Amino acid sequence: MAAAAAKVHWGTNGAGVVQASTLDPKDEAARVKMLRSFTRAHLDSFNFAVTTGLERVCEEMESMTIEYSGDIHSESKWSAVRLEKTRLIRPRAQDSGTGGTDAATYGHSKVLPNHCRESGKTYAAQLVGTFLISNSAGASLRVEKTIGVLPIMVSSSHCHLSGLSPRELLALGEEEYELGGYFIINGVEKVLRMLIASRKNHMIAIERDSNKKRGPQYSPYSVSMRCGRPDMSTRTIHLHYLVSGTATLRLTINRQEFLVPVVLVMRALLPDGTTDEDICRLIVGPMHGDMRLFTRVLSMIHDAQELELAGPRTFSSERAPKRWFLAYLGLRFRQVLRPPSFVSDETVGQLLLRRYVLVHLSTRPEDSDSQSLDSAKAQVLGLMIRRLCALVSGDVASDSSDSLMHQEILLPGHLFLMYLRDRLEVLLESWRNTLLRRASIANPKGAGLGTNSAARLQHGQDPHDVQFISSQFSAAGPVHVGKKLEYFIATGNLESVSGLDLMDKAGFAVVAERINFLRFISHFRAVHRGNFFTKSPITSVRRLLPEAWGFVCPVHTPDGAPCGLLNHLTSSAEIAQQPCASYDDIAQSIRRTNLAHEVLLDSGAFVRCTFGSDALAVVVDGRVFGYVPRADAKELATRLRLAKVGDVSGNMARIPPLSEIVCISGRRRLFQGVFIYTAPSRLMRPVEWLEHGRRLTEYIGTFEQMFLRVATNDTGGGPEEQEIQSEIAKFGQSAAPERASHRELNSMNTLSILASLTPFSDLNQSPRNMYQCQMSKQTMGTPCHNFSHRADTKMYRIQTPQVPLTRNFQMQDAAGMDLFPNGTNAVVAVISYTGNDMEDALIINKASYERGFCAGTVYTTIAVNLDENAPSPSVFGGNEGVGAIGKDGLPEVGAIVNKGDALYSVILNARHERFGNVKTQVTVHKSSETAIVDQVRILPPKAGMNPNADSSIRRVSIKLRYPRRPTIGDKFASRHGQKGTVAALWPEADMPFTDSGMIPDILFNPNGFPSRMTIGMMVESMCGKTSSTYGLFQDSTPFRFDDQMAAYHYFGEQLLSAGYNYYGNEVMYSGYTGEPLEVDIFIGVVHYQRLRHMVSDKFQVRSSGRTNPLTRQPIAGRKMGGAIRFGEMERDALLGHGTAQLVQDRLHHCSDLHTVYLCNACHSVLSVARDVQAIESGNKPYGSNVLAVRQMRCRSCGQGDVVVKRILLPYVYRYLANELAAMNIEPKIFLD
Repeated sequence: MAAAAAKVHWGTNGAGVVQASTLDPKDEAARVKMLRSFTRAHLDSFNFAVTTGLERVCEEMESMTIEYSGDIHSESKWSAVRLEKTRLIRPRAQDSGTGGTDAATYGHSKVLPNHCRESGKTYAAQLVGTFLISNSAGASLRVEKTIGVLPIMVSSSHCHLSGLSPRELLALGEEEYELGGYFIINGVEKVLRMLIASRKNHMIAIERDSNKKRGPQYSPYSVSMRCGRPDMSTRTIHLHYLVSGTATLRLTINRQEFLVPVVLVMRALLPDGTTDEDICRLIVGPMHGDMRLFTRVLSMIHDAQELELAGPRTFSSERAPKRWFLAYLGLRFRQVLRPPSFVSDETVGQLLLRRYVLVHLSTRPEDSDSQSLDSAKAQVLGLMIRRLCALVSGDVASDSSDSLMHQEILLPGHLFLMYLRDRLEVLLESWRNTLLRRASIANPKGAGLGTNSAARLQHGQDPHDVQFISSQFSAAGPVHVGKKLEYFIATGNLESVSGLDLMDKAGFAVVAERINFLRFISHFRAVHRGNFFTKSPITSVRRLLPEAWGFVCPVHTPDGAPCGLLNHLTSSAEIAQQPCASYDDIAQSIRRTNLAHEVLLDSGAFVRCTFGSDALAVVVDGRVFGYVPRADAKELATRLRLAKVGDVSGNMARIPPLSEIVCISGRRRLFQGVFIYTAPSRLMRPVEWLEHGRRLTEYIGTFEQMFLRVATNDTGGGPEEQEIQSEIAKFGQSAAPERASHRELNSMNTLSILASLTPFSDLNQSPRNMYQCQMSKQTMGTPCHNFSHRADTKMYRIQTPQVPLTRNFQMQDAAGMDLFPNGTNAVVAVISYTGNDMEDALIINKASYERGFCAGTVYTTIAVNLDENAPSPSVFGGNEGVGAIGKDGLPEVGAIVNKGDALYSVILNARHERFGNVKTQVTVHKSSETAIVDQVRILPPKAGMNPNADSSIRRVSIKLRYPRRPTIGDKFASRHGQKGTVAALWPEADMPFTDSGMIPDILFNPNGFPSRMTIGMMVESMCGKTSSTYGLFQDSTPFRFDDQMAAYHYFGEQLLSAGYNYYGNEVMYSGYTGEPLEVDIFIGVVHYQRLRHMVSDKFQVRSSGRTNPLTRQPIAGRKMGGAIRFGEMERDALLGHGTAQLVQDRLHHCSDLHTVYLCNACHSVLSVARDVQAIESGNKPYGSNVLAVRQMRCRSCGQGDVVVKRILLPYVYRYLANELAAMNIEPKIFLD
């Protein structure tokens, strides 16, 4: 029988009360907090997007400008529209697209997520924008307009469920432990993926052969930087090295690439009066003695001088001023940026630098520090040139773009905000064209309606008037910004002209499958490398590199195509959500150390920073702060780290804990410096800092970790410590490792949430732990609690769940996983008993099966919409009593339906019902499996549909319940990757039994252990046995045991004290003879999972049916009535058993048997055709086999019936022969 597990708590009245959950109610708050932390990255990023992010978008977006010209001699007039602010309203009934229908259905105006799930609608809210309209005359006006209806993330700050307790959620009909973090699009739960992207504001040196394809002078060397704006949009720049010694800057504008000499850009950034010597010093920096760098810098400066001399001389000074270089860039990028015609080339050049060059240092033109930030950009470009030249010289090694130290996570909310800004820019452009068109304006020169075109007014309307623009805004039609975002989340396809600085165009969203709770939460901890790499032959992107230690789980990745591309974060990894601190705050902390020399800016000109040849750059979020002597670099990092962990003293201010402080000094072939990062989206994890005699918790990042020494949390005395002491005794103190600066808080922190649930995973082979992570997500478990409010297309549920007796306390209890049990505790005997239990198969006790062992249920929902699927007017009704149909034409709840039974009925001509001339259409149950009608929901009409005046039912959903008890062929698995199918349901009377009369639930073949090496399953069997004996849960957390205290010894002693065998073996008796078996049998309790892979969903069989018209073979697909695929493995298996005639029968006679005529002279089946003359001269009717052959002739060799033979071949051979003939290949057949 199955071993049950339940806790009994004694109340004050002394009565035994069996608690519904194994979890202590007083820990409910901490449990809920941890559960909700699983989706925190998604929720926090979306909350930022719809609050602070929208404010940043309004600040960063450019105005939409329209230029008018009433006469060719008159001065140009213009008007501008700018999005000033936005306001997002919480979801309401009128935002669902059906007016007040939802309000009437649910009794209140606000729409909850469960309403949208059940009715198949989108959970969305209205976004209202305030637009500032101004013109060249100085008039201005503010207009408020609805921008669109945006999808809202469940449990976010703008969701009605935000901040509610489990009891309050239950009262609303929602899931008790609602985690949120997903969208509801047309009733389907969708998740925006977390994607791996290059780290923002961080230089990466690349050596790639594809760089040489950009031109004859290009080398494989480049340095790139992905720069981020405050609204989370990014722009990536690339600095390429040319074999001539110069460098060019590559910019991407609307997916088009442009190459610009880098010194030309620096000239446009630096203030007037900057000399070539100043630029040379800026680039060379502390590397004064590097002549190779000096020579290359001179080549770059020389290129800029040639452009300066070749251009028109519009200045009187010896050197061109800054505005000349800005105008030079503006003239060449005017057609790309499309500014109004009255904007000067100099302003266009400034626009180019502000929008596309180091945008993390860009500000609006009216900001006071725009001049100083231009000089800061030049400093960064100089640092990039220095690193590029060091890469070319071989002084530093190239970086790996696949390493996690150079990567961050693109969060769902940030991606949502980036795409929203892109659609808002498209919206403004479309409104500009609409205003021009509605005012009947045409371009006098026939050019397109670009922003740089001057338009002529044809009628009396004045589009320059702000009141006119306001009226046109009010009269404008519906805005589709929300629809675009809804389509983006529903399909995962990105429709953007700019590309959002991303490589992918698809694969951004997936369905939040609720196969079970573990499958659901895994979506929110998964990170994907990108859809671009799924079809790439490069394998380096799939490798698990050492840099990922502690941040990415080493075992939780799928096997197969997405292996290594779809990974999962560790349980301790966190993602920085917002900028931790501003540049000024970090700069102030650095100044207070009095160790670094700052690069100051004074009156628009940078003051030369005094530093020695051994100075290292101090870079804060991609901006050069200054330089620090090499000897003081580590001290600077230590003081900043003290301020980071909160141990501040003196005048030091605390640095945010999610900052990264990286000191690279004294390491060969690495670009050295002190780098500080506070930008969002970085991966961080907690460790223990051991410096200065204190043990403080510090969060470290992926880049920071590479230059720290993090020890394990071993307390000493383990095998590693003994080995180190042995090496020291043998070779002296020189063999001692470098002292660790940090230590792991917990060994389990390196595993994901799902991997942390695998018992004794440190005793298993690594692939088995990986398989378990996958199979735990395929288990028929407990996906939710509010089944009555779910309308999923398909949902699985186990009816007899149990919590595991053997459990990892650290995750199982703390996260409350007992709330969503995933399997059943089974008594498992390791024995080869029946002959059916081959290596991967298992035998289930039929009595356990009859008692409900692993019994499950599958729910399916059928949506019916008369406005889409039936002619109008039509209503539900008719055929009462037929099948499961009731009086209203809908099935009765609780009715049992078999294949072909009537499910619901529709009256097609409802208007003629009173005349008795009624036409009905009955839909039957198509599945071959018997189902029970579980629920029938009446739904409000969808958006855009017109309900009948009599308010008849137009939309319903019918929920069917399929009982699924284990059958032969169903898949089961333990929590150690030991998966197998049910080979037989064995009678209890024939099962082996122990001295105490215990009959196992499952018989497991012992051959499954040696090849899988799942020692953890053996230990779990012993552990589960002790747990059942003593009535206690046992801790199976990995890394608890070692060689000095082995797990089998720990549990063996408990078994021994309970009267059992030390090793878990017992004497068992044969169920057939009652005699004791010759050997002791290993028997214990193991937690088993029933997987969703069931024969009832996959079996298919047919005798005859449809065929493929092209190959004349049976069609494929279970739903199409196709046959089972008979592949190479099946063919080889039959041939290996000597059943050649059976193979011929399956693959030939019962498949695509075909008669062909073969010329035995030229051995071709393609050249034989009918002889028309022989047919016309014959007086016998055509049809006999002899006459048929006589009427065939080979057109190739001219032979007739003497050599033409009639043979039987698969029709697919004729198809293959024709395909080969099209490629000038002639197949031949030789007869014996």
